Amino acid sequence: MRNFMIESAPRDFHVIEGGRSQEQTAREKKIEARLHTLGDAVEEFISSLSAGLLVEHSSSREIIEELIVKHCALQWIARVAKHSHGAVRQKLWSDIDQSLAGLEKALELLPRLRADERHSRIQQESLYCAVSSN
Repeated sequence: MRNFMIESAPRDFHVIEGGRSQEQTAREKKIEARLHTLGDAVEEFISSLSAGLLVEHSSSREIIEELIVKHCALQWIARVAKHSHGAVRQKLWSDIDQSLAGLEKALELLPRLRADERHSRIQQESLYCAVSSN
């Protein structure tokens, strides 16, 4: 059972849930939702790739692998944060929030990187065909 207390001040009134404000709880839930969305986006991106792209060594593959590993690490840190208290809890959620921002940016850049790699691969194949035909 959760312990609810009301903390009031003349201008400020908010409910404390188990020692956390509603604002902090809402922030944590928002971060958890972003973490879940990132995981879904990574899975969707992987499922959209052909098996050959995952086998070949490319920058896209390295970024995908890094996203997977970091996403799993952030999920674990979130589990630990849920069972932490006070300043430790706040610091963990803050760290997760900052890390998520970086991973979200990387995920946004991934389609562009794939397009650049495809274009580069086509140029290399064209050059190879031109060289081998001579």
